[in-house]
Amino acid sequence: MFIWSRDSRFLAFFLFNGPGYQLRKLDLSTGAELTICDLKGPVAGGTWGPNGTILIAMAQDIFRVSVAGGEPQRVPNPEAACKVRLPPSFLPDGRHFLYECLASEAEGTENLGSIVSKDTGSLLPNASNVAYAKTGLLVYGRQGTLFARPFDLIALRVVGEAMPIAQQVGRESDDKESHFSISDNGVLIYHGNSDLTQLAWFSRNGVRLSSIGEPGDYESISLSPDNARLAVGRLDAHTNSLNI
Repeated sequence: MFIWSRDSRFLAFFLFNGPGYQLRKLDLSTGAELTICDLKGPVAGGTWGPNGTILIAMAQDIFRVSVAGGEPQRVPNPEAACKVRLPPSFLPDGRHFLYECLASEAEGTENLGSIVSKDTGSLLPNASNVAYAKTGLLVYGRQGTLFARPFDLIALRVVGEAMPIAQQVGRESDDKESHFSISDNGVLIYHGNSDLTQLAWFSRNGVRLSSIGEPGDYESISLSPDNARLAVGRLDAHTNSLNI
């Protein structure tokens, strides 16, 4: 699980430090690593905000921490029905975020949250892994298909109809998270639902342009905001490898 900085200069990641985790950041220009904070329990991922704040999903709570380090603080959240909260995603204002709430075994509901108040609301039922694209769309998964739907940043609500943009998208069978990532300029990357995946670039009209690396068992995928780097977790029989 990787978290890109907004300027694509740093990559944050979780390091198992039983029984919890460390959140660390990697300076891609120097290779230096720094610990941001220690986390007491399992994590589901996070997002790097435009104002130097990282949000982290942990079990039934969402926490915030400064990228400079410090003690994680629980974000106000009145949604008690959630059994699991999946990785949040910041909206451009740096105050509001989107997160998936799983209240049952079915696909979750995408909700709106705030780091400064208890304001919240349901946006998309039966959706997974929502992300905001600067083209004004919310992109999300539903039963193996990716959809895009217009989103009003002022009113903080979806508008218009959902448009399917990709099918047979890979997702986790246990947490229902769809495997895709989108950059700030609207370029989207995803992998299919087979065991071995070939990452590839596609044009906006669906034409395959080139392959990325070799086919493999990719556990996670994250495109940098500037569309220049790709971080993936590739599994082999012995270890997890971080490739950039």
